[in-house]
Formats: sequence, structure tokens, C-alpha cells
Amino acid sequence: MLDAWMLLIGAGLLWLLAAILPPRGRRAPETGGTVAFFKEFGEGVREARRHPWFLAGLGALTAVICTGYSATGWRSR
Repeated sequence: MLDAWMLLIGAGLLWLLAAILPPRGRRAPETGGTVAFFKEFGEGVREARRHPWFLAGLGALTAVICTGYSATGWRSR
């Protein structure tokens, strides 16, 4: 019903929405805005780099998703 690009854009928008919205039942913390976002993002990146298994898992997940989308896109043509 939808081509691969629309599915990819839809999935990306859902991921973005999930990242922006606070968890249900909680309020967003009162922070310093954009500067605090980048500070917390940097802390998250530093923490992820401390765990090599996380980066390996993220890389494997990326490979699986990319090959799945490429196979789906190839079959739909």
C-alpha cells in the first residue's frame, strides 16, 4: 500500500516523536532548553562509548534494518 520511502519516513517520524515526548505520567524536566539538551546528549554519547556491546548491538540492528528495507524495496519494484 505504501512504498519504502513512505514507510521509512513514517518510522523516522515515530522515532522522533517518541524521543521528544516525555514518558506517560511524567512531566518533562525543567531544564535550560537547547543547551541542556546538547549537554545531556553528550553525556549519553559518552555513556554509550563506555559500553562496547551497546555500540556493537546498535551497529547490528542498523545492518538488519538496512538490509530489510533494501530487500523490501527491491521486491516492491
